[in-house]
Amino acid sequence: MGALARYVSNAQTKNFQPVNITFALLEPLPEQDRKRVRRKRDRHNLQVELALKEWDNWLQGIHDELPSLQVSA
Repeated sequence: MGALARYVSNAQTKNFQPVNITFALLEPLPEQDRKRVRRKRDRHNLQVELALKEWDNWLQGIHDELPSLQVSA
C-alpha cells in the first residue's frame, strides 16, 4: 500500500501511467458465488464489494486500536 501511495502522490505527470484494477490481487470469490454469478462484470462487482467491506473492517480495527488523543491544557 505504501509503495502505491508514494507512486501516486509523487508521480511525474509527464510519465504517469495508471492501470486498471487487477482482480487477481483481490480475494477470489467462493466457488458457490462463481457459479451463481454468471457475468464476469457482475463477479468483479461482487469481488469489489467484498474487498471494500474487508477494507472498512480493517480500517475500523485500526481505529479501535488507536488510543484516544488527549489534549492537555
